[in-house]
Amino acid sequence: MSEESNNTVDAGTGDRAEVAAASMAQTFLAVMFQPAGFFAAMSRRGGYVQPLLFMVVMGVAAGVVRAVLGLVGLAGGVSTAMSLAAIVITPILIAVFGFVVAAVLFVIWKIMGSEQDFETAYRCTAYGSAISPVTQVLAAIPYVGLILNLAWWTLILVVASVQVHRIGRTNAVVVFGIIAVIFAVIGVGSELAARRMAGALDQAQHKFDYDQGNRQDAGKAMQQLGTMLQNMGKAAQQHPQSGQ
Repeated sequence: MSEESNNTVDAGTGDRAEVAAASMAQTFLAVMFQPAGFFAAMSRRGGYVQPLLFMVVMGVAAGVVRAVLGLVGLAGGVSTAMSLAAIVITPILIAVFGFVVAAVLFVIWKIMGSEQDFETAYRCTAYGSAISPVTQVLAAIPYVGLILNLAWWTLILVVASVQVHRIGRTNAVVVFGIIAVIFAVIGVGSELAARRMAGALDQAQHKFDYDQGNRQDAGKAMQQLGTMLQNMGKAAQQHPQSGQ
């Protein structure tokens, strides 16, 4: 293949990459700001590769956001190593659990009367993950962040239910609203328990440090007393009492 042909191939590959990036950016903005229009126009077919790739990219973005929050101390006491590992772990988890979540949603939508197949449910799930980088920021807000994230996900699912699965808005709001409330109760309870445990561990650590300090102070005092008595004994040997 000639150099000119190589340049043509490279240019074509670059063009395709730019088109793919632009398409992802448009999808991200559409889901974020015009979810009803996006899901109404979303293709129900087309395979799993494109939505999976989009979900992985959103996972990488979410991992970067989480890492930055961890490095500045806004990720709930997560270590620097864990913050950096989030860049790799988050997209993997999103890609794997995306199929699990899509399966659960597929069953829920079927029960609600949807005639769409699993591929359509997966595409709804994958493109709905566009909000995941922003939800990482909201998650840094204690308690309130969890509620906001659940409310946002509920909105996305309700819109997808209406626009894609042709389910009544009221039914969708009731079903996914109840699910969101259940997750909110569980999530807030877990966060409260985690914070209480963290507080108890912190108090225990302070008590341990205090006791350890007291033991060290007592040891130093005994050492100083022993040294003083030793010095007094040496002084008595060097200056015996008169009349002996």
